[in-house]
Amino acid sequence: MTIARPTRAWVFVALALSINIIDPQLARMVSKPQVSWAAAFDLAVVVPALYFWLVVRSGIQPIATMLPLCLLALFRATWVLPGSSMMRPLLGAGVEVAAIALVITRTRRSLRQTQGGDVLERIEAVLLTFVRLPQVAAIAAGEVVVLYYAFATWRRKPEAPAGMQAFSIHERSGTASLFGVFAAISAIEVPLLHLMVMRWNSTAAWVLSAMGAYGGIWMLGMSRALVLRPVLVGNGELLIRSGILWTVRVPLERIASIHQGGGSWGRRSVLVVCGASQTAETRRSALLRLCPGSDPNLGIEFSEPVTAAGMFGIRRRVTRVALAADDPIGLERAVNANR
Repeated sequence: MTIARPTRAWVFVALALSINIIDPQLARMVSKPQVSWAAAFDLAVVVPALYFWLVVRSGIQPIATMLPLCLLALFRATWVLPGSSMMRPLLGAGVEVAAIALVITRTRRSLRQTQGGDVLERIEAVLLTFVRLPQVAAIAAGEVVVLYYAFATWRRKPEAPAGMQAFSIHERSGTASLFGVFAAISAIEVPLLHLMVMRWNSTAAWVLSAMGAYGGIWMLGMSRALVLRPVLVGNGELLIRSGILWTVRVPLERIASIHQGGGSWGRRSVLVVCGASQTAETRRSALLRLCPGSDPNLGIEFSEPVTAAGMFGIRRRVTRVALAADDPIGLERAVNANR
Protein backbone atom coordinates (compact mmCIF):
# COMPACT_ATOMS: atom_id res chain seq x y z
CA MET A 1 0.00 0.00 0.00
CA THR A 2 1.38 3.39 -0.99
CA ILE A 3 1.32 6.05 1.73
CA ALA A 4 0.34 9.56 0.62
CA ARG A 5 3.03 12.25 0.86
CA PRO A 6 1.28 14.35 3.58
CA THR A 7 0.71 11.18 5.60
CA ARG A 8 4.42 10.30 5.34
CA ALA A 9 5.33 13.69 6.78
CA TRP A 10 2.97 13.23 9.74
CA VAL A 11 4.26 9.69 10.30
CA PHE A 12 7.80 11.09 10.53
CA VAL A 13 6.70 13.79 12.99
CA ALA A 14 4.97 11.22 15.18
CA LEU A 15 7.95 8.82 15.17
CA ALA A 16 10.50 11.57 15.76
CA LEU A 17 8.52 12.99 18.68
CA SER A 18 8.12 9.53 20.19
CA ILE A 19 11.86 8.84 19.99
CA ASN A 20 12.76 12.27 21.40
CA ILE A 21 10.37 11.82 24.33
CA ILE A 22 10.75 8.13 25.20
CA ASP A 23 14.49 7.53 24.69
CA PRO A 24 15.77 10.34 26.97
CA GLN A 25 13.35 9.17 29.68
CA LEU A 26 14.68 5.62 29.41
CA ALA A 27 18.27 6.88 29.60
CA ARG A 28 17.44 8.70 32.85
CA MET A 29 15.54 5.80 34.38
CA VAL A 30 18.13 3.13 33.53
CA SER A 31 21.53 4.50 34.46
CA LYS A 32 23.60 2.24 32.26
CA PRO A 33 26.04 3.31 29.49
CA GLN A 34 24.53 0.84 27.04
CA VAL A 35 21.08 2.45 27.36
CA SER A 36 22.51 5.95 26.96
CA TRP A 37 24.41 4.95 23.84
CA ALA A 38 21.33 3.24 22.40
CA ALA A 39 19.23 6.35 23.05
CA ALA A 40 21.89 8.56 21.47
CA PHE A 41 21.98 6.25 18.42
CA ASP A 42 18.20 6.54 18.01
CA LEU A 43 18.34 10.32 18.26
CA ALA A 44 21.40 10.89 16.08
CA VAL A 45 20.97 8.16 13.46
CA VAL A 46 17.46 6.68 13.43
CA VAL A 47 15.63 10.01 13.33
CA PRO A 48 17.64 11.32 10.31
CA ALA A 49 17.19 7.93 8.61
CA LEU A 50 13.42 8.16 9.09
CA TYR A 51 13.50 11.72 7.75
CA PHE A 52 15.35 10.61 4.63
CA TRP A 53 13.08 7.62 4.04
CA LEU A 54 9.72 9.28 4.74
CA VAL A 55 10.31 12.91 3.78
CA VAL A 56 13.28 13.29 1.42
CA ARG A 57 12.66 10.22 -0.73
CA SER A 58 9.00 11.26 -1.06
CA GLY A 59 10.03 14.63 -2.49
CA ILE A 60 8.44 16.58 0.38
CA GLN A 61 11.77 18.26 1.20
CA PRO A 62 15.06 18.38 -0.76
CA ILE A 63 18.08 16.38 0.34
CA ALA A 64 19.85 19.64 1.33
CA THR A 65 17.62 19.75 4.40
CA MET A 66 19.40 16.66 5.71
CA LEU A 67 22.38 18.75 6.89
CA PRO A 68 20.59 20.97 9.44
CA LEU A 69 18.44 18.04 10.55
CA CYS A 70 21.47 15.78 11.13
CA LEU A 71 23.21 18.53 13.11
CA LEU A 72 20.02 19.05 15.15
CA ALA A 73 19.82 15.30 15.79
CA LEU A 74 23.43 15.25 17.01
CA PHE A 75 22.71 18.27 19.22
CA ARG A 76 19.74 16.45 20.77
CA ALA A 77 21.83 13.31 21.32
CA THR A 78 24.31 15.23 23.51
CA TRP A 79 21.59 15.47 26.18
CA VAL A 80 21.59 11.71 26.73
CA LEU A 81 25.20 10.81 25.99
CA PRO A 82 27.50 11.26 29.02
CA GLY A 83 30.43 13.63 28.60
CA SER A 84 29.18 15.26 25.39
CA SER A 85 27.90 18.55 26.81
CA MET A 86 30.98 20.43 25.54
CA MET A 87 29.81 19.79 21.97
CA ARG A 88 26.45 21.53 22.42
CA PRO A 89 27.48 25.14 21.68
CA LEU A 90 29.30 24.10 18.50
CA LEU A 91 26.48 21.86 17.29
CA GLY A 92 23.84 24.45 18.20
CA ALA A 93 25.64 27.11 16.21
CA GLY A 94 26.06 24.65 13.34
CA VAL A 95 22.32 23.97 13.25
CA GLU A 96 21.50 27.67 13.06
CA VAL A 97 24.14 28.44 10.42
CA ALA A 98 23.12 25.47 8.26
CA ALA A 99 19.42 26.33 8.46
CA ILE A 100 20.00 30.00 7.61
CA ALA A 101 22.34 29.10 4.75
CA LEU A 102 19.74 26.70 3.35
CA VAL A 103 16.98 29.32 3.48
CA ILE A 104 19.14 32.04 1.89
CA THR A 105 20.35 29.67 -0.85
CA ARG A 106 16.80 28.67 -1.75
CA THR A 107 15.68 32.30 -1.62
CA ARG A 108 18.42 33.38 -4.03
CA ARG A 109 17.53 30.53 -6.37
CA SER A 110 13.88 31.60 -6.27
CA LEU A 111 14.84 35.22 -7.03
CA ARG A 112 16.99 34.16 -9.99
CA GLN A 113 14.28 31.93 -11.41
CA THR A 114 11.67 34.71 -11.31
CA GLN A 115 14.07 37.56 -12.16
CA GLY A 116 13.54 39.62 -9.04
CA GLY A 117 10.99 40.00 -6.29
CA ASP A 118 10.72 41.05 -2.69
CA VAL A 119 13.38 39.23 -0.65
CA LEU A 120 11.40 39.31 2.61
CA GLU A 121 8.34 37.79 0.93
CA ARG A 122 10.48 35.13 -0.77
CA ILE A 123 12.21 34.17 2.49
CA GLU A 124 8.82 33.83 4.16
CA ALA A 125 7.59 31.68 1.27
CA VAL A 126 10.66 29.45 1.48
CA LEU A 127 10.25 29.00 5.23
CA LEU A 128 6.58 28.21 4.73
CA THR A 129 7.58 25.16 2.67
CA PHE A 130 9.43 23.87 5.76
CA VAL A 131 7.19 24.71 8.71
CA ARG A 132 3.75 24.91 7.03
CA LEU A 133 2.62 27.43 9.65
CA PRO A 134 2.24 31.02 8.29
CA GLN A 135 2.75 32.78 11.63
CA VAL A 136 5.86 30.76 12.49
CA ALA A 137 7.23 31.29 8.97
CA ALA A 138 6.69 35.05 9.27
CA ILE A 139 8.48 35.21 12.65
CA ALA A 140 11.41 33.14 11.38
CA ALA A 141 11.59 35.24 8.19
CA GLY A 142 12.00 38.38 10.30
CA GLU A 143 15.09 36.90 11.92
CA VAL A 144 16.61 35.47 8.73
CA VAL A 145 16.06 38.60 6.64
CA VAL A 146 18.08 40.68 9.12
CA LEU A 147 21.06 38.37 8.62
CA TYR A 148 20.49 38.39 4.86
CA TYR A 149 20.68 42.17 4.62
CA ALA A 150 23.55 42.37 7.12
CA PHE A 151 25.89 39.93 5.37
CA ALA A 152 24.68 38.93 1.90
CA THR A 153 23.96 42.24 0.20
CA TRP A 154 27.06 44.42 0.11
CA ARG A 155 27.45 44.35 -3.67
CA ARG A 156 23.77 44.54 -4.43
CA LYS A 157 21.87 47.55 -5.73
CA PRO A 158 18.44 48.64 -4.46
CA GLU A 159 15.81 46.05 -5.29
CA ALA A 160 13.84 47.28 -8.32
CA PRO A 161 12.37 44.58 -10.59
CA ALA A 162 11.86 45.27 -14.29
CA GLY A 163 9.08 47.77 -14.94
CA MET A 164 9.31 49.33 -11.45
CA GLN A 165 10.64 52.77 -10.50
CA ALA A 166 12.48 53.00 -7.18
CA PHE A 167 12.25 55.91 -4.72
CA SER A 168 14.46 55.95 -1.62
CA ILE A 169 13.35 56.97 1.87
CA HIS A 170 16.67 57.02 3.74
CA GLU A 171 18.87 59.79 2.28
CA ARG A 172 17.05 62.90 3.56
CA SER A 173 16.78 61.60 7.11
CA GLY A 174 20.16 59.86 7.23
CA THR A 175 18.55 56.97 9.12
CA ALA A 176 20.48 54.26 7.28
CA SER A 177 23.75 55.98 8.14
CA LEU A 178 22.64 56.33 11.74
CA PHE A 179 21.94 52.61 12.04
CA GLY A 180 25.34 51.95 10.47
CA VAL A 181 27.02 54.16 13.07
CA PHE A 182 25.23 52.31 15.86
CA ALA A 183 26.48 49.01 14.42
CA ALA A 184 30.07 50.33 14.31
CA ILE A 185 29.82 51.60 17.89
CA SER A 186 28.51 48.20 18.97
CA ALA A 187 31.51 46.49 17.36
CA ILE A 188 33.79 48.69 19.51
CA GLU A 189 31.82 48.50 22.74
CA VAL A 190 31.19 44.73 22.82
CA PRO A 191 34.87 43.68 23.30
CA LEU A 192 35.39 46.38 25.93
CA LEU A 193 32.26 45.33 27.81
CA HIS A 194 33.34 41.70 27.61
CA LEU A 195 36.74 42.46 29.18
CA MET A 196 35.13 44.47 31.98
CA VAL A 197 32.50 41.89 32.91
CA MET A 198 34.95 38.97 32.55
CA ARG A 199 36.65 40.15 35.74
CA TRP A 200 33.51 39.27 37.72
CA ASN A 201 31.71 36.52 35.79
CA SER A 202 32.80 34.83 32.56
CA THR A 203 29.34 33.42 31.77
CA ALA A 204 27.71 36.84 32.07
CA ALA A 205 30.47 38.32 29.91
CA TRP A 206 29.82 35.86 27.09
CA VAL A 207 26.04 36.30 27.33
CA LEU A 208 26.31 40.09 27.18
CA SER A 209 28.82 39.87 24.32
CA ALA A 210 26.49 37.60 22.32
CA MET A 211 23.56 39.96 22.92
CA GLY A 212 25.65 42.99 21.96
CA ALA A 213 26.98 41.34 18.81
CA TYR A 214 23.48 40.30 17.76
CA GLY A 215 22.23 43.83 18.40
CA GLY A 216 24.99 45.19 16.18
CA ILE A 217 24.02 42.75 13.43
CA TRP A 218 20.41 43.93 13.72
CA MET A 219 21.49 47.55 13.32
CA LEU A 220 23.59 46.64 10.29
CA GLY A 221 20.73 44.70 8.73
CA MET A 222 18.28 47.55 9.36
CA SER A 223 20.68 50.01 7.73
CA ARG A 224 21.14 47.91 4.60
CA ALA A 225 17.42 47.13 4.34
CA LEU A 226 16.54 50.84 4.28
CA VAL A 227 18.90 51.27 1.32
CA LEU A 228 17.96 48.11 -0.58
CA ARG A 229 14.17 48.14 -0.07
CA PRO A 230 12.97 51.41 -1.62
CA VAL A 231 9.40 52.36 -2.48
CA LEU A 232 8.46 50.96 -5.91
CA VAL A 233 5.95 52.16 -8.52
CA GLY A 234 4.97 50.24 -11.63
CA ASN A 235 3.34 47.09 -12.99
CA GLY A 236 -0.01 48.34 -11.77
CA GLU A 237 0.91 48.68 -8.10
CA LEU A 238 2.56 50.86 -5.47
CA LEU A 239 4.85 48.96 -3.12
CA ILE A 240 5.53 51.03 -0.01
CA ARG A 241 8.41 49.70 2.11
CA SER A 242 10.17 51.05 5.17
CA GLY A 243 13.23 48.85 5.46
CA ILE A 244 12.15 45.47 6.80
CA LEU A 245 9.66 46.92 9.26
CA TRP A 246 6.61 47.48 7.06
CA THR A 247 5.45 46.55 3.55
CA VAL A 248 2.26 47.88 1.98
CA ARG A 249 1.35 46.53 -1.46
CA VAL A 250 -1.39 48.63 -3.08
CA PRO A 251 -2.97 48.30 -6.55
CA LEU A 252 -2.78 51.72 -8.18
CA GLU A 253 -6.54 51.78 -8.79
CA ARG A 254 -7.09 51.76 -5.01
CA ILE A 255 -5.18 55.04 -4.50
CA ALA A 256 -7.81 57.70 -3.90
CA SER A 257 -5.35 60.58 -3.54
CA ILE A 258 -1.66 61.37 -3.20
CA HIS A 259 -0.42 64.80 -2.23
CA GLN A 260 2.55 66.68 -0.81
CA GLY A 261 2.55 67.05 2.95
CA GLY A 262 1.12 64.44 5.25
CA GLY A 263 2.90 65.88 8.26
CA SER A 264 -0.41 66.90 9.82
CA TRP A 265 -1.54 63.26 9.88
CA GLY A 266 -1.00 61.81 13.31
CA ARG A 267 1.34 64.51 14.67
CA ARG A 268 0.62 63.28 18.16
CA SER A 269 2.07 59.88 17.32
CA VAL A 270 4.84 58.78 19.66
CA LEU A 271 6.60 56.71 17.01
CA VAL A 272 10.22 57.40 16.15
CA VAL A 273 11.14 55.03 13.32
CA CYS A 274 8.05 53.41 11.92
CA GLY A 275 4.67 52.11 12.93
CA ALA A 276 1.01 52.81 13.40
CA SER A 277 0.09 55.89 15.42
CA GLN A 278 -1.45 55.38 18.82
CA THR A 279 -3.92 58.24 19.36
CA ALA A 280 -7.67 57.58 19.23
CA GLU A 281 -8.08 59.94 16.29
CA THR A 282 -5.49 58.21 14.11
CA ARG A 283 -6.69 54.75 15.08
CA ARG A 284 -10.10 55.62 13.64
CA SER A 285 -8.51 56.81 10.39
CA ALA A 286 -6.22 53.72 10.17
CA LEU A 287 -3.07 55.75 9.58
CA LEU A 288 0.39 54.26 9.16
CA ARG A 289 3.31 56.67 9.48
CA LEU A 290 6.50 55.57 7.73
CA CYS A 291 8.89 58.32 8.67
CA PRO A 292 12.32 57.01 9.63
CA GLY A 293 13.99 59.89 11.44
CA SER A 294 12.07 62.74 9.77
CA ASP A 295 8.61 64.26 9.34
CA PRO A 296 6.27 62.94 6.61
CA ASN A 297 6.25 64.88 3.34
CA LEU A 298 3.81 62.77 1.31
CA GLY A 299 0.28 61.64 2.11
CA ILE A 300 -1.34 58.69 0.35
CA GLU A 301 -4.99 57.78 0.87
CA PHE A 302 -6.68 54.59 -0.33
CA SER A 303 -10.23 54.09 -1.59
CA GLU A 304 -10.56 51.03 0.66
CA PRO A 305 -8.46 49.50 3.45
CA VAL A 306 -5.32 47.59 2.48
CA THR A 307 -3.11 45.27 4.51
CA ALA A 308 0.14 46.57 5.95
CA ALA A 309 2.53 43.69 6.63
CA GLY A 310 4.95 44.21 9.51
CA MET A 311 7.77 42.09 10.85
CA PHE A 312 7.07 38.84 12.69
CA GLY A 313 3.67 38.37 11.05
CA ILE A 314 2.09 41.62 12.26
CA ARG A 315 -0.79 42.69 10.02
CA ARG A 316 -2.82 45.93 10.09
CA ARG A 317 -5.57 47.29 7.89
CA VAL A 318 -4.83 50.90 6.92
CA THR A 319 -6.50 53.53 4.77
CA ARG A 320 -3.77 56.19 4.81
CA VAL A 321 0.03 56.25 4.77
CA ALA A 322 2.19 59.23 5.73
CA LEU A 323 5.56 58.79 4.06
CA ALA A 324 8.93 60.55 4.31
CA ALA A 325 10.28 60.21 0.75
CA ASP A 326 13.59 61.59 -0.51
CA ASP A 327 11.89 62.67 -3.76
CA PRO A 328 8.22 63.24 -2.91
CA ILE A 329 7.51 65.18 -6.12
CA GLY A 330 8.96 62.43 -8.31
CA LEU A 331 7.09 59.74 -6.39
CA GLU A 332 3.79 61.61 -6.71
CA ARG A 333 4.32 62.08 -10.44
CA ALA A 334 5.19 58.43 -10.95
CA VAL A 335 2.04 57.28 -9.13
CA ASN A 336 -0.19 59.66 -11.10
CA ALA A 337 1.48 58.69 -14.42
CA ASN A 338 0.86 54.98 -13.81
CA ARG A 339 -2.71 55.23 -12.54
